[in-house]
Amino acid sequence: MKRLFTLAIAIFSLTAVVSAQDYAFLGKLNEKTTFNGIVRYLDASYTQQDYLQQIFDMTSAKYARSIKNGQVDEKAMQKTLAFNLAHARNVLTPEQYRKYLMVVNITASRNYQDKVLASK
Repeated sequence: MKRLFTLAIAIFSLTAVVSAQDYAFLGKLNEKTTFNGIVRYLDASYTQQDYLQQIFDMTSAKYARSIKNGQVDEKAMQKTLAFNLAHARNVLTPEQYRKYLMVVNITASRNYQDKVLASK
């Protein structure tokens, strides 16, 4: 029960951070170097790698559809992030999923910091 509560807090904080910044990392998950780095860090099996590749491909497609005429549809981006996290959770072990959440959260936070620094 404690683990479930901790996971819920992590997801909530991730969503709060991500909703305030650029979602560009969602469109880059299926890039070869990014994908290879993630699966190596997660120590994913070949089956998990196949599923993650499909999830990341679908996430990138949803990301592209969420940008209309250069404008970001915030609600669609949140749904894209939720899609990615929900499907990754079904494929990964609890330990791998925890690591994946950390990677996504760190990436989102770094993108947000870069955006803030660029605006100054």
